[in-house]
Amino acid sequence: MFINSDDVVAKLLNVQIALAIIGMVALTVMLFSSVFGVFNPSDEEVKNSTKNYIEIQLGKEYQLKSWEYEYITPNDVEISYIGVSEKSGKRKEVFEKVIPFEEVKEVISKDSTKKRLEASIENN
Repeated sequence: MFINSDDVVAKLLNVQIALAIIGMVALTVMLFSSVFGVFNPSDEEVKNSTKNYIEIQLGKEYQLKSWEYEYITPNDVEISYIGVSEKSGKRKEVFEKVIPFEEVKEVISKDSTKKRLEASIENN
C-alpha cells in the first residue's frame, strides 16, 4: 500500500537522464545542421535574390551594369555593384556592402507586395 520512496527517486532519475540525452541529441542535430548548411539557401537562390535586391535598390532610374556578390556566412551577403542612369549618365556605386540575407528576402517581399498593390490600383 505504501510507495517505496527509493523506487520513486530511481524512476525520476531515469526520466531526467532520458530527457537529458534527448536534449543533447536534439542540440547536436541543430548544431550540425547549421554548421553544414542544411537549412541554408542554395547558391542559385542567393545569386538570384541578390540581383533582385540590387535592382530594387537602384530603382527605375538606374540600370544595373555590373555586380558581384560573395556569400560570407549563412546569414550575410557582401555585394558590390554599379548602376548607371541612362538619362543623366550618373553612376551609383556600392562596394563591399555586407547585408543580412534576411534583409534581401524582406526587401524582395515588400517590393512584390508593392507591385501587387499598384497593379490592383491600376485595375480599378
